[in-house]
Amino acid sequence: MRIASGIISLVLGFAVLFQSCAVAGLGSFVAPDSTTGAVGMLVGILLLIGGAFSFQLPKVSVVICIIAALFAGIEAMNDFPDMKVWAVLCLILAVMNFFGGRKPKAPITNDPPAPSP
Repeated sequence: MRIASGIISLVLGFAVLFQSCAVAGLGSFVAPDSTTGAVGMLVGILLLIGGAFSFQLPKVSVVICIIAALFAGIEAMNDFPDMKVWAVLCLILAVMNFFGGRKPKAPITNDPPAPSP
């Protein structure tokens, strides 16, 4: 699950970063004072960082994905409604990393102890 969430997070991070750069670049022509794409770029960078951490440190990735979801949710309330989708996907990735980071329980064996010589 760690590898899947890491790859998905990296791909979505690049997608969010690309979309936010396009929104920021094209939005500067319409409204030069707009900062709409800046928070989206931060979310994209956080997703990239979270995807990198999910391979070896999934608990750190959970925290980073939750922070990215909070930033995306805040930005979705302002001028960038597409960020609602990214916020939900960040939370899904956080849940995937949470369950991927849990250690499996040690199997219980009913073998009798070995006799000592």
